[in-house]
Amino acid sequence: MKERYFWIGLVIVICSWTGNYLYFQSKQLVQPIFMEHYYETYIPEEDSLKIKLYYLANKMDPSDSEVNYAEIDGVYAYPVVNDGLWVPPQSSAYPEYEQEFMYHYLKSVTLEIHTIDLPIQQGTDDVWSFDEIQVTFNDGQTVAADIGKVIVYGKDTPPTVVNQISGSTSNYHAHDAYMKILQPLTIEKIALPFEDHVSHNIFLKLGFPKDIMNSLNFDSNLSVLPDWYDDKLDMNTGEENAVALHENLLPIHLNKDDSLKLFTRLNPDHRTYFYFNIVIQGITDSGELFVHKLPIIDMPTFNEKTINKIILEKQGGLNR
Repeated sequence: MKERYFWIGLVIVICSWTGNYLYFQSKQLVQPIFMEHYYETYIPEEDSLKIKLYYLANKMDPSDSEVNYAEIDGVYAYPVVNDGLWVPPQSSAYPEYEQEFMYHYLKSVTLEIHTIDLPIQQGTDDVWSFDEIQVTFNDGQTVAADIGKVIVYGKDTPPTVVNQISGSTSNYHAHDAYMKILQPLTIEKIALPFEDHVSHNIFLKLGFPKDIMNSLNFDSNLSVLPDWYDDKLDMNTGEENAVALHENLLPIHLNKDDSLKLFTRLNPDHRTYFYFNIVIQGITDSGELFVHKLPIIDMPTFNEKTINKIILEKQGGLNR
């Protein structure tokens, strides 16, 4: 009788172990998954261009998911180890990662491309963009990674007629910029790069001097808040003289020494890495075209549920 109970117990243990193993295997990624990035950058004066990308990898054998190298439009890029800073080497028992989840790590890699290898030259008006890279990992696996989109410019555009006095950011994905107008001008357009991909996650408000605000023929029905907006994203002090950006707001004329404020709010549940410029365009009273750029740098906040959704969307076929 005791022997019978022993074998029954053993069968239960084996079935339980098998079930747990199969469940664990169902959670494993077929290959690392790269997150979405929408980046604008410029060829630096240094000898190389660096681009930081984020990806999901299995916890099991974390050293295998370290990037060996990447190929971008025939150009080879190699990981930067700790961005040039020396730290004691870590064993595979203590892998480096940005965030830890039940079965996965969110990891990052900073890819470096030597300036001489770039398909465009520094100081020119040339532009290089890409949305897919071939990534080879330490285990020999090569992945065609859809990374969003990266645009590299040959040169930056320095500010001319608009001076940014200060700026601020918050944990609630809020970005504020305070500017001063250096000469009379007309703002004709405020543009977002990657508009089709990012505009639904961004809400903009412009702040002007009170006399300009009073002169605006503004219809409040045009400033409907997005569905994701909540009280945590309320504007800071100074927002009382601000109005939501909409297609009928511009053009607006500003005088020398007028203030200009841009309040930027991002969907707190967005899942994309942002590193780009909001572009203010227009013409001065003297007839000079101008462009002023305001950088937006924002990282998503992930939880287990969001990570599972991303895996299901990008890889599919897994039991969640």
